[in-house]
Amino acid sequence: MSLTKRIFLENDPAYEDVRRRCGEEAWAYIRQFKFRIPTRRRNRAASYPYWSPLWRTSLQRAVKELGVESVNVNDGLFLRTEADMKAVRALAETLCGDRPQFEL
Repeated sequence: MSLTKRIFLENDPAYEDVRRRCGEEAWAYIRQFKFRIPTRRRNRAASYPYWSPLWRTSLQRAVKELGVESVNVNDGLFLRTEADMKAVRALAETLCGDRPQFEL
C-alpha cells in the first residue's frame, strides 16, 4: 500500500496533521485565483452535442499561448486578474470557431 493512499484515502488518524496542512496549502494557493471562466459552453454551431466539444481545448490553448497562470477547479478555469480572464476568453473564442455559419 502506498503512503499517499494511506494518508489521503484511508483517513488514518496518525496522518491528520499532514492532511490538514496539505489542504490549507492547496486552499491558500487556489484562493489567489478569483476570476472564473466556465469550461463548458453551449455548442453554438449545432444543437447536438449540447456542450461545445472544442471549448475546453480552446481555453487551454489560449492559456498556454498567453502564458498566464491558471487553475482548474470543478469545471471552471480560474485566473488571477480580470485582464487575464478577458484576454483568455477572447482568444479562446477565436480559437474555438464554433459559431454558426448561417444566421436565420
